[in-house]
Formats: sequence, C-alpha cells, structure tokens
Amino acid sequence: MRKILIASHGNLAQGFKSAAKIIVGKEENVEAINAYVDEINLNDKLENYFNSLDENDELIIFSDMFGGSVNQSLMQRLNRANTHLITGTNLPVFLEILLMDDSVLLTSSAIEEAINGSKDQLMYVNKLVQATSSGDDFD
Repeated sequence: MRKILIASHGNLAQGFKSAAKIIVGKEENVEAINAYVDEINLNDKLENYFNSLDENDELIIFSDMFGGSVNQSLMQRLNRANTHLITGTNLPVFLEILLMDDSVLLTSSAIEEAINGSKDQLMYVNKLVQATSSGDDFD
C-alpha cells in the first residue's frame, strides 16, 4: 500500500494535507508531521510513524526544504525499502503524486517527471500580468 508522509517546520505539513482534501477530496494514507509545534520531539514523531508502517508499504515522503532539520532527519531513514524523499515540496507535485495510480510502485523517473512538471507552477505572476497588458505572447 502506498503511504504518503509530509513533514515540515511548523504547521505547513497539515496545511498541505488540508489543501489536498479540499482540492482533490483525497487524504487517506496521508500523514502530516508538524515539527516544533509542540513538546514532542521530531525524531520521536518520525519513529512512531515509521513503526506504524508495514514493511511492504511504499512510502513517499515530502519535506519543506533541503538542508533543514526536518529533511535531515528524514534522510536518515532512506535505507527503508520502497521509500522516496522529495524536498522543496510545492502543492502541485504533492497533488500529482497523491493522484498517481497506487496499484504499481512509483519509479524514480515517474517521481522526477512529477517534480519537473511542478516546477512550471513556480512563476512570477507580475511579469505574466505585465506581458498580458502589453499584448506580449508569453506562451
């Protein structure tokens, strides 16, 4: 079974889970871990979560930023089989992975394709609006 974990500094992870429920109506098998928002240590939260997994579960992990303490803690758990870590997460890649067929294991190339597609969603809108106002074609 595919499981999805999103972990972040603060409440960002819960926000992604909430947005997924609103936008696509799907949040089953999604767990959010918000770090540093309560007295529970991040590593304890992660240990509890990882202990709840079946050894055959595929796990897709999203974290907020590379190099941050949350991502570093998750990197230490990449020795688990069928575990993938995506960092610098944005909502488009999160939703795309969430909506992928979970009856087959995700390949590295499928994950990379989803990441590359989500990069197109990161843009400076002012420039687009200015181009539209001036009649420029920005396709």
